[in-house]
Amino acid sequence: MQPRRTRLTGAAARLLSLVVDLGHVESAEADQLALALSEMASPSGRIARDEVRRLVAAHLWDDPEMEDNTSPLAQDWALLFG
Repeated sequence: MQPRRTRLTGAAARLLSLVVDLGHVESAEADQLALALSEMASPSGRIARDEVRRLVAAHLWDDPEMEDNTSPLAQDWALLFG
């Protein structure tokens, strides 16, 4: 049995890339998140932006930077997840 092939939609890939580019997630973490996302793929194997958004938000929620409202993560939160 072959494993199911999954793929991020364009918007989902751009969102994941954006959080890496902004420095909120390391590349290795993004790879781990992408693997976790493969379990959430639709029957067609596609992973939409909203799934990426939910998983990344949950991943970052407990980041110590979130305690400081002036941190880059706190300032970007509404842009990324609002």
